[in-house]
Amino acid sequence: MTGYESDKVDFYSKLVDQRKYINKQIANLFKSTDLTGKDLISAGRRQEQSNNNWEVLLSFNSEGGDKFAELTKSIAGSDRLLSIVLDGESISEASVGNQFSKTGITGGSATISGNFTAEEARELEVQLKGGSLPLPVEIIETNTIGALLGNRNIIKSFYAAILGLIFVGLFMIVNYRILGFISVVSLLIYGLFNLALYSLIPVTITLPGIAGLILSLGMAVDANILIFERIRDELKNGNTLIRSIDNGFLRANSSIIDGHITTLISCFILFIVGTNFVKGFAATLGIGVIISLYTSLNCSKTFLRFLTSYQSMRQIKLYLINDKNIINKNLSNKKL
Repeated sequence: MTGYESDKVDFYSKLVDQRKYINKQIANLFKSTDLTGKDLISAGRRQEQSNNNWEVLLSFNSEGGDKFAELTKSIAGSDRLLSIVLDGESISEASVGNQFSKTGITGGSATISGNFTAEEARELEVQLKGGSLPLPVEIIETNTIGALLGNRNIIKSFYAAILGLIFVGLFMIVNYRILGFISVVSLLIYGLFNLALYSLIPVTITLPGIAGLILSLGMAVDANILIFERIRDELKNGNTLIRSIDNGFLRANSSIIDGHITTLISCFILFIVGTNFVKGFAATLGIGVIISLYTSLNCSKTFLRFLTSYQSMRQIKLYLINDKNIINKNLSNKKL
């Protein structure tokens, strides 16, 4: 919380305390009667027909109606006011017209009018319906939650996603060498495509949405791992590098496409039947899955073909962990 927000909260708390103090002092000016909240049946509100002001409606039981009639009769037409006191604080004060001086307000119902706005009338209605608290309340802790809280969580989640991407990239490079470097470049393009689509659609970034983005990132890495393991298998079987790359993508295609399609079906169902939070997760996950399908099958292959066009990048040791038997086998095949 910034210093400005802290000062703002402190000022508001002091203002509320001052208002409570004034309402208690006003309540002390009135004499208590035998008419209590137990005599009140219901409270409501309605808009006045002649203007845009609102009024509050009261309804008493039979005993309360008699008490209210006697009370309003005693103060009708005078400068004395009728106060509604809740938990020792006066929440509303009203006068009684001279026309009720003979009988008071009878019928067990009454109307409080006084230029109420809709919000003020609703607040008074809720207070009357709720009544006084049976036990005193002590405030143990107060927390103020603002819009910045969600923004901070989103920023932290982005940092977590970037940190995860860095660790995944290091793992891929260490374990797969040149192939791992290709996957990192492919993932960077994947991320740029995601952000571009988020801006074009547009997509509102939420915490569930970030979760969907990170999950789709994992699927993109998994697709690259499937391809690279197939390429490794082909190299270990003695195939040339170019043939291994072509066969690796060809053998991994069906598995990658099937996995992505089943995930897209799940995303579609979640987006149709889910709540707003679930829809955000399904949307970002579905967008990420479509992009990862493109980057893993097209971008990675394009970059590999580009690198292998250079003779110096066709060394088997750049694609496999040092295994002399495998390297020698590939070299002998190359000579043949």
